[in-house]
Amino acid sequence: MTQQARGYKSAMVIDFESSFGVSPTTKKGVALPMNSNELSKAQTLIESDTITNTRNDTQPALGRVSVDGDIEMPADYVSAGYMLKALFGDPKTTGTAPNKTHVFTVKDTQPSIVVEKAFPDLGKYVRYKGVKINTFSVDFGQDNEMTFKYSVIGASREQDSAAYDSAAKAAKLLRIAQNHAYVKIDGTESRIVKEGSLEINANLDGDQYVVGGGGLRGDIPEGLMKVSGSLKALFVSTEW
Repeated sequence: MTQQARGYKSAMVIDFESSFGVSPTTKKGVALPMNSNELSKAQTLIESDTITNTRNDTQPALGRVSVDGDIEMPADYVSAGYMLKALFGDPKTTGTAPNKTHVFTVKDTQPSIVVEKAFPDLGKYVRYKGVKINTFSVDFGQDNEMTFKYSVIGASREQDSAAYDSAAKAAKLLRIAQNHAYVKIDGTESRIVKEGSLEINANLDGDQYVVGGGGLRGDIPEGLMKVSGSLKALFVSTEW
């Protein structure tokens, strides 16, 4: 009997593309920690209305390909940098190690990445190209593991029996715990916020399908980036 894949042996490797949907010539893959990776490919089936003088249906045609899904990762100080770079582009970095400051700002475009889901115990590697982060979200203040959630959109999927980058190095896991979080109000650290949530939405346009290439997205252009969220706080005054 063929052995089923073991989830604990799976891995995720990403790399930044040279151009949309094109893997870089020089691969610099990095293995990032994950809690789950639901990125998948779907393709529509277009039913036919052809009349054939019988009640038998006719063969449908393949339609558009969609690559979408959610990736949940542990909140940490290292892998978050790679994903924020995928959302914003390169940050402005100041200071010296280990006390560097990285400031991410909204740019006109954002990078696309390769995302590989590896199942080494089966010798299967599922590779997604032209992937962009559409939303980033985080909940804080709860008594559970802090995670970062990324909703992504991509262009294509391929499968291989060899890893994308056999020399990919694993990013060090340096966790951000719930008790590391704090909220400032008017520049002062607050002691009244109980919990909250934050979402950054890139408003990507995933409807840019082109003729040729098998029904793939030809591009995933950026929209207006929006920030939203919510806070729950102690009722200590009516000021807020």
